[in-house]
Amino acid sequence: MKGMFENNNIKCLVSYSTKHVHVWQEETGEKVMSINVLDICGSHEISCMTYSHLYQIYFIVTTDFKLHVLNEYLNYIGWYPFKIRLIKFINFEDEGSKLIVAGIDGCYTI
Repeated sequence: MKGMFENNNIKCLVSYSTKHVHVWQEETGEKVMSINVLDICGSHEISCMTYSHLYQIYFIVTTDFKLHVLNEYLNYIGWYPFKIRLIKFINFEDEGSKLIVAGIDGCYTI
């Protein structure tokens, strides 16, 4: 497991590894959803991931410098190219509607 965070909108916990995203029922610990990002996105491994409670979407950064967007139910929306290499951290600041990323090229807000 690379990371874990809470999705308060659907009262679940979300965990991710280099290839998979899992959604767990907060109260019971039962797995609700699971996807293989490599199959859905056709991309390389997951580098990092975050969630926007405001927009109810997941942002996934993969090691091929792409930002993938999925809705709250893990349905694929699309992807955008990144010029920033090897991103190791991503966070969405709902209050300012800013995506914050950090990698070997520095820290940026989008």
